[in-house]
Amino acid sequence: MFAKKTKTFGLIFLLGGIMIGCVATPGPKGWLPNPKQALKDTYGAWIIAEYDSAGVSSIVEGEFIAIDSVSVYILNETGIAIIPIVKTRQVTLATYKEGGMVRTLALLGTLSTASHGYYAGISLPIWLATGISNAAAESSSGIIKPLFINWKEFAKYARFPQGIPEGINFDTIRPKKTQKK
Repeated sequence: MFAKKTKTFGLIFLLGGIMIGCVATPGPKGWLPNPKQALKDTYGAWIIAEYDSAGVSSIVEGEFIAIDSVSVYILNETGIAIIPIVKTRQVTLATYKEGGMVRTLALLGTLSTASHGYYAGISLPIWLATGISNAAAESSSGIIKPLFINWKEFAKYARFPQGIPEGINFDTIRPKKTQKK
């Protein structure tokens, strides 16, 4: 009887641990704002752009600065990367990071099934199914990965949604401060 309970608790903790890290969020630690902060944040979204350059596929990621009729401007560690729109194959935008409240509640609900006795065989799978699916949906809610890139729609997530201001010096654009890893 003790061995069966130990296995059950071990399974619950193992599955709970899996639920905690459902989806990884792009960008450096502490870079993405929470949903409330995102409404006031003056920085652009985190962008990952895959594009073709001389027949080779390349990836650039950083802060989405702006777009114009021919280029995408991304601020990364080396400065501003300018990518031709026509060569861009795939884009991922991370606009905010959800706080994880659904994950916490799902984990607590899953752990509570240990007290359900015989009915844990029914309640555990229900908590796991709904908890994992909702936690994954929550953690990816601020991530946009479209099949077709609509740059006009994406412009609202840039630091300069109207385009690069006239006469701006790219050397004066500073990145957002992030937490040290």
